[in-house]
Amino acid sequence: MATEYMGEYKLCKDKLPVVGTCVYNYYCVAPVLDGASAKGMPVYAWVGVMSHVACDSDTFVKSPERQAWNHPYRAGLGVERDRYYNDAIDESIKKSGFKTTLSAPLLKWMKDPTFDERAARHQGWVVEFTVFIVYLIIMVVYSYCVGFTEDALPTARKIMDPDAPQKPARRKKVDP
Repeated sequence: MATEYMGEYKLCKDKLPVVGTCVYNYYCVAPVLDGASAKGMPVYAWVGVMSHVACDSDTFVKSPERQAWNHPYRAGLGVERDRYYNDAIDESIKKSGFKTTLSAPLLKWMKDPTFDERAARHQGWVVEFTVFIVYLIIMVVYSYCVGFTEDALPTARKIMDPDAPQKPARRKKVDP
């Protein structure tokens, strides 16, 4: 990671009405290069982070996303490369003299890109299981409170379809 060629784009996200200042989003990018980098060299991938503090501030440098850039990982999650990231990449190109293309991917640099996906899937199953158990408990309590009677089925049929016959039609036996 060539963090010395980091580019930044500062976007005024929201203008505060009373004080007249902005809430900024900072788009920070850096080129992914091999050991030997020279001016005019093509950049085949970029790493990027959207931050709420400036890219050169100590808070950003100490953040976990930025600290990941210091490790020689071999993977990352793809980030949508919008116009703000493109502006940050253009600033980095002006600073470094490297070349790039629009097809160069923008990555969130991390050790295990599938970790977030697995965690989200696990959380989804936990939520679904919890909702099912709560529903089941509510139905058991409701059944206990209402009571189990022999009149429950005919009453339910009257509620669901008042025009239905009270007894189901029986099939006639046909001799072969």
